[in-house]
Amino acid sequence: MPVRQQQTPAPAEISYCVAVIPSNAMKSSVATASMAITRSFENDNIIDNVRFPAHISLYLGGTVRDQVPLLVDEIRKAIQSHLSEKLRATRLYSGHGGFIGVEIEDDNNVKALFEAVMGACARVHQAKPYVRPHLISRWPRMRQDQRELIEQLGTYKTDASDLHISVAQVDAQDLDAAFVVAQKHFSFPAEFGIDSLQIVDVGHNNEKWTVLWSSGA
Repeated sequence: MPVRQQQTPAPAEISYCVAVIPSNAMKSSVATASMAITRSFENDNIIDNVRFPAHISLYLGGTVRDQVPLLVDEIRKAIQSHLSEKLRATRLYSGHGGFIGVEIEDDNNVKALFEAVMGACARVHQAKPYVRPHLISRWPRMRQDQRELIEQLGTYKTDASDLHISVAQVDAQDLDAAFVVAQKHFSFPAEFGIDSLQIVDVGHNNEKWTVLWSSGA
């Protein structure tokens, strides 16, 4: 029996993120810690709430410009009943490669919001599938299960337990010292609300933050 050749997906014009912008106490605390780290170390993930806001990425995918109105409509309908929910932060943590972040509790509120956004984005993707260029470049080397998820949902990141707020990305050799700075400057608002939910053009290399739609507008 011949093996079916899996076609490389079409490249997206826009690499986008669907992101939760947390309420002011959390947003301010993350930026304070990130900027304190930036004053002492090289930081590749500066969260200043001006160019890049504190946020939780719920979905990262790709689309084309003429699909954005459909995406906005699907997201708006999906998240209406979730914007009043309270989310919880569990800990400030450091990770592989110099990363510092805030872990978000994997509770029912987070799961419901995550699944609503995932479903909305998947519906748009299934109507006309487009994939972020960096995933296409990795396509021949990706696992079969990852390719199948991308074909079905537009992303292979489907686990709400991985949600976090980025604080900084420093050189690995600076991580321990930078984490001490983060601990000194981060005030822990364990429970926080949702200021807004945004659809953002983040660029193909995560180099920008251009808001395409915001629930708070």
